[in-house]
Amino acid sequence: MDTFINRSDELELIEKAFNALLYKNTLLSTPIIDFFWIDGIGKTRILKEIADRCTAKNLPCIKLDEKHTQLDGGQNTSRISRAIVRQAKKYWQQSPDILRDRKRDAHTQVVETIKVLLEKTPAVVILLDAIDSSNEALVNWIKTTLHELIEHNNLFVVLTSKQQIVFENDWLMTRRLTPLQLKPLKRDDCTNYLTSFSKAIPPETINIIFQWTRGYPSAMEVMTDTIVKRQLDVAKSEDKQLLITIIIEEIIDKKVLAHVKPPNPSLSWYKDHLRLLSIPRRFNLIIMQELLEKFGPPSISKRPSRLEYMGLQRQLNAGTDILYWDLQKAAFTLDESIRNIFFIDQQEHHPALFMDMHRYLAQRNKQLASEVAGSDSVRYLREYLYHSAQDQAAQTAEDMLQYIEHQFNTIASDVKIQFTEEFRQDKELREILEKHYPNVYTYIKDHVATEE
Repeated sequence: MDTFINRSDELELIEKAFNALLYKNTLLSTPIIDFFWIDGIGKTRILKEIADRCTAKNLPCIKLDEKHTQLDGGQNTSRISRAIVRQAKKYWQQSPDILRDRKRDAHTQVVETIKVLLEKTPAVVILLDAIDSSNEALVNWIKTTLHELIEHNNLFVVLTSKQQIVFENDWLMTRRLTPLQLKPLKRDDCTNYLTSFSKAIPPETINIIFQWTRGYPSAMEVMTDTIVKRQLDVAKSEDKQLLITIIIEEIIDKKVLAHVKPPNPSLSWYKDHLRLLSIPRRFNLIIMQELLEKFGPPSISKRPSRLEYMGLQRQLNAGTDILYWDLQKAAFTLDESIRNIFFIDQQEHHPALFMDMHRYLAQRNKQLASEVAGSDSVRYLREYLYHSAQDQAAQTAEDMLQYIEHQFNTIASDVKIQFTEEFRQDKELREILEKHYPNVYTYIKDHVATEE
């Protein structure tokens, strides 16, 4: 499926850039854009849209994909320079002399080639896909090259990366660089996409696709394509298990874990850890250790000390960039889209373990909420409610209500106000409470979220 799903923020930046390039009525305020985040979120698709617009508007477009931008082993940046020069040649009927001057180094050649192209054409667009922001040599080459070209107001550069690119120690280039983290698609955009994909998908199936993928484009495409081609019934347990298995293979194995280096550790080692860490929405090193040691399969070995788990976080993130410290949550978390895939996988293939972990995390967060104060107490309280709400036992609602009443009779008014605001913003928690425990949701909404 090659439909470009509307991304209003991204398209607005692109439109403004093209208007400035073509009509010269304003200066190009975003000459360099970095679209960043996880594989499969839609970065390459945006570059294709930009390239198509260049073709339609007859603008020179130099586009390097992952095979050009990935530097392995002894390869160096001269390989990228040569690729850019080769593409630039096609925009002249006769190549200028500088392209035939073999005495010039690769960097000088690419800079002078682009400068000639900028002088001969209304604008030049350069697209560099899949930049490794941790590769200092590559990032410095991009920074140095663009620094020599940025004085031209008719140059537009778009980069994509998993982690945000930073031009260190260059104030000018930092000002010219606009980072934009790509988010999962909104529900309306998902519905429009799924409706255009196949008229045969009923509304209830569309709802399940959104619940499973949370707007993650690659997962949504794989899931929809599998349902249609295999004629799966998402109401059947065996079809749901097959479906999540295929999503794991296509998204996790082939995209998210594509850059890890097995066999030490293996892909299964990564997945065993990430499955367990997908159950909590937030966790610290203590909870990480407890989850892995209490619920982990034999492939997960116990570490000799708590400090070792800090190294584990870095190891899991190497090549994936999906496990990070979230400042807003004040804890570690998995990327929401990837977490949801593993979450569904656990729910469908290991339901007993799934519930045991939620019950454990509910009690652990309840304990922690009682031991700390202020913002930390609010965070643990929300997670207690979240994990408790996964449990459909008859006693759960009564337990939640009693605990909420007790907590709000003892905490300060400013903490209660903070909970009120965070509860309003926590769409996931509100949805699950309203669905499974409407009495708890109503109590919070009427008795807690109105006390300001």
